[in-house]
Amino acid sequence: MKKLLAIVLLLCMVCSSAFALGNLERTETRVVREAKDNGKFDINVFMQVKNTGDMPVSLDKADIYLYDANNTVLDDDSTYSMYPPILQPGEVGYIYDWMYSVEAAIANSISSYSINIAPEHKYLEEIQKVTHTATYAEVPYYDDFDPIVTFTVTNDTAAALWEPDLVVVVRSAEGKILDIQTATMYNVGIPAGSVVLYEMDLGSYNLEAWKAAGHTVGSVETFAYIELD
Repeated sequence: MKKLLAIVLLLCMVCSSAFALGNLERTETRVVREAKDNGKFDINVFMQVKNTGDMPVSLDKADIYLYDANNTVLDDDSTYSMYPPILQPGEVGYIYDWMYSVEAAIANSISSYSINIAPEHKYLEEIQKVTHTATYAEVPYYDDFDPIVTFTVTNDTAAALWEPDLVVVVRSAEGKILDIQTATMYNVGIPAGSVVLYEMDLGSYNLEAWKAAGHTVGSVETFAYIELD
């Protein structure tokens, strides 16, 4: 009887340990073919992920495979970055992969895709979230418009904050992910109790491409954090 109880206890401990892990569940995916002037295509893969586990989690890598109608692999790529780079239980983040200058014959033959996400549990980056707000505006510039996201970054800590990383997830009025862009406020320190404004230009060429595809910008989701050594 004691041996049986010991086995049951051991199984409970193993199950509990296995369950108490962070897990990256892909909750949204959008794959976009973008024609370039040279006759080739860029393939943009946007993913929203959620930590559905009980512990913090990071990304080891995400492998993307593109298939034709016969399930033959046309192209593949891997990305190792997630924004933000660590997610607490219940938090949502984003993964973005850019396949550059894909031949037109390949791009036009894409029929389906698969994505394998490998989470990282051991070597987790530490981040410090930074208080901020952000607004989006299409600002006139000569005969064009620049899509500008203005960050208001607040240091509500007792020490200076240096070089925050900023992330913008752009969505259409219908809620589709149009773009994911990042920037680092290089060489910028924000004294304790101070507020800094930072403009991120998303690119007038991107705005033109979105409009040409029938999209208008409906919202932006933003992140601001500092990766700690």
